[in-house]
Amino acid sequence: MLGLVVAYHRVWDLTPNSHGQGTTHISSTEARLRTLIRDNLDLDHDPDFDRAFSDAGVSSVEAVAFFKMVNQEFDLKMVAEDCLQFNTLGELVTYIDARAG
Repeated sequence: MLGLVVAYHRVWDLTPNSHGQGTTHISSTEARLRTLIRDNLDLDHDPDFDRAFSDAGVSSVEAVAFFKMVNQEFDLKMVAEDCLQFNTLGELVTYIDARAG
């Protein structure tokens, strides 16, 4: 039951929304992924969950290491080839949330 609570918990992101006003909310999964990215990948920008991985400037070695961390963080069993099925971080969030519920 606790897993269901965590999967649907929302976190408030205090950055302006796409219209430049108000706030947006992000899922706890997205917040956890943001932390993994911030702590482990050397990006010069905040991650865009709608942007293609190939546009993020992450090497293939970094991507494989990142997916290993995602496996560990979310108790998944993905292999390196599985990361090719996700075009964006948003798709990864959807995949993780589907496994949690």
